[in-house]
Amino acid sequence: MSRLAKAGFARLENKRLIQRYIDRLDMTQRKFADSIGVGKHVLSNVLNGKSHNVTVLDSLRRIGVPEDLLCDPRREEPAAEPVPGVKKLFLGGNPKGIQIGLKISQRAIARACGVSAATISQIMKRGKYPKRGAVELRQSIIALLVTHGTAHEIAERQVPQIDKAA
Repeated sequence: MSRLAKAGFARLENKRLIQRYIDRLDMTQRKFADSIGVGKHVLSNVLNGKSHNVTVLDSLRRIGVPEDLLCDPRREEPAAEPVPGVKKLFLGGNPKGIQIGLKISQRAIARACGVSAATISQIMKRGKYPKRGAVELRQSIIALLVTHGTAHEIAERQVPQIDKAA
């Protein structure tokens, strides 16, 4: 697999995490694309790993998307190889739930944490926690993921942070 293909595949795996940065601007993909002067299809192709548009990648970098999520093929080091046997943690917008190696659904997380499935969905899709008990709920979700075999560092990174402004 070429270096470009590896970078594109890695970015596709990070698509939902990158989308959160656009969501935090209260923008749709179309509005974000318009604001940086490209078509929505160009942005979509970059997020899906089909292309590596410099304008899009640089704009995503400017809004705070970490370099390891962008998987920019212009970087000096090659895109990271996936670790055999380790599955990516997918959050938000995934109708089948959060998929880790053991495939824990959002409903199962909700049950284990004593909240509704809608609450977990809001956390995973929009990073919105309930007004009370947010810190404890985030810690419970992380602990549950770790219990099911996810590395603590990965769980910490993947579970949305609590917005201090709310």
